[in-house]
Amino acid sequence: MLPSIKLKTSQTGLLAACVAALCASTAALAQSDKEPMRVIRAQNDYVVQADGKFSEDRELVYQVTHKSAVERAKRGGFSFSTSAQAGEVIHAYTEKPDGRRVDVRKDSFQFEVNKGVDANKPAYSDITTVSVVFPDVEVNDKVVFKYRVNTVQPVYANHFSIAEVYSTSYLYDQAVVSVTWPVSMNAKFTVNGCDKTESVNNAKQTATISMTCSNKNRLTKVRKNWSVRELEDEVGMLFSTHPDYASIATAYGKGALPKAVVTPRIEKLAKEIVGATTGQREKARLLYEWVATNIGYAGNCVGIGAVVPRDVDWTLENNLGDCKDHAAVLQALLTAQGIRSTQALVNAGSAYRLAKLPVGSAVNHVINYLPDFDLFVDSTSTSTPFGMLPASVYDKPVLLVENFVDGKRTPKMNSARNREEVKATVILKADGSAEGSAEVKQTGTFAIMARESARQITPENEERYLKEAYDRDGTGKGWAKYDREDPKALTDTYSYKMKFAMPDYMAPAPAGMPLTAPLSTMASPLYFAYSATEESNAKEIMCMGGSSSEELTFVFPVKTQIISVPKDVTYKNQEVSYTARYKRIGNKVIVKRTVEDKTPGMVCGADMQARFMDFGKKVMPETRAQLLYK
Repeated sequence: MLPSIKLKTSQTGLLAACVAALCASTAALAQSDKEPMRVIRAQNDYVVQADGKFSEDRELVYQVTHKSAVERAKRGGFSFSTSAQAGEVIHAYTEKPDGRRVDVRKDSFQFEVNKGVDANKPAYSDITTVSVVFPDVEVNDKVVFKYRVNTVQPVYANHFSIAEVYSTSYLYDQAVVSVTWPVSMNAKFTVNGCDKTESVNNAKQTATISMTCSNKNRLTKVRKNWSVRELEDEVGMLFSTHPDYASIATAYGKGALPKAVVTPRIEKLAKEIVGATTGQREKARLLYEWVATNIGYAGNCVGIGAVVPRDVDWTLENNLGDCKDHAAVLQALLTAQGIRSTQALVNAGSAYRLAKLPVGSAVNHVINYLPDFDLFVDSTSTSTPFGMLPASVYDKPVLLVENFVDGKRTPKMNSARNREEVKATVILKADGSAEGSAEVKQTGTFAIMARESARQITPENEERYLKEAYDRDGTGKGWAKYDREDPKALTDTYSYKMKFAMPDYMAPAPAGMPLTAPLSTMASPLYFAYSATEESNAKEIMCMGGSSSEELTFVFPVKTQIISVPKDVTYKNQEVSYTARYKRIGNKVIVKRTVEDKTPGMVCGADMQARFMDFGKKVMPETRAQLLYK
């Protein structure tokens, strides 16, 4: 039950990047009881129009309780989409303990505007950032900042949805959220862990839902970054006018699907990529790999929603795009070769279940679905082979933009494919030095991760790493050399070899020596054991299974007397089995360790976490066991 490893992949949310820039969240400013700032109030008020346009007022009031926070408290700001929104500061000031107010001067604001040339849209981002410097901030002062953002281009026309949630790991005296909307809109909402009030203004034909939360006692059990996140379990409010998730998929498709058009450039490129290939699945693989390896990633946030891809020819001409651009180009290329596909919305974060209330932010990434092969692909990942997915989007609810299927999910990871095998020989010499060799074979996710790492290693970085690891005394006698398989191919197998020499491998006798591999690998038995020792306080965490084996042969000098070797170890529970075997043959000691982790993934509950922790406690001491010699 390894904590789920997110493969390095160029992914972006449809709106997460934009919305995150718009919102100075309570969690970002609230500090723990051991830190020097305290949130007095965080208030967000939305007023929604029937066409989906809305205004948003945000006010933050926090108090400086220690001098170490003074400089940080002096700076604030917010961002908005230049083309789709308008932002303004309502008030910004420092409040002294006696009630005196020191307003921010006009020359203490700074605007940074991203826009295109003349009437053209910007290529990468159209975000305007407003920065502010608060005056005369001292300990015990309050900093008050309120601003308004008017949205004239909604994410989805005629609809509005938000997920305003607050972490119980942070302190805040008061958090307030209100939404006012026309009663003609079919709105639904839920409030969890907060007080709520509802009202209707018959004269204006509007309704209002308001919630007030407080967290003056910090939760000491902080959620780990691999914890599964469920919106409905979070403290806060979910609000939506979408009737269901199918409507979100349809709304996205209205803007996205017309962009996946077969232009003359697309048609020509598709023919060039597939060449003389005849099989449709093989054609699909070639087209996918071309997009994954040739279209770079840019986290573009153009407009508040950023839910409409760019023209496919623009993406090809510039060789870059975000997730929706990748999906549009790949769909167009597949269509040009007569291969059916559609786009699909998924959550690339830590959510594995959709909230019952359909909010747009529940899905934040776009991939492709090929129905003839019942296959999902994500071309934003430069390292994932055709037929597989990045770890972050396995076993997730998915919204097909065409031919929507309620309850559709991406496939589960084949954890049995995640394997690593290491064989190494270490020849020890009388002067304490050693030389040897190792061979590593990997499959599945471990191989994909290793290939991705190898692609990023420069000769200079590798030389520096090897020098630090094997020539630790600086004499130049220590060295190592890798013989790697070309890592560029998008496959889930990988192998490499290594030769090395180290001047100070053994301590002067009598001494003990840990019997560990002479190189660091992606998924050694030690890594499995170490991962199990990291405690999680979450009910559920992201996880995956796999297996690892290593066979290490240590050849000692003839005159070295081996006093003892570690004892054999066997451990087994419902998911994990571990064995360590030590065999002495003359002056050789052979170590064989295996881990078999049958965690089904991708979500592990508290009971499985407890068993994995028990595995770590039992096995970790063995991995540190030493051979004694003189």
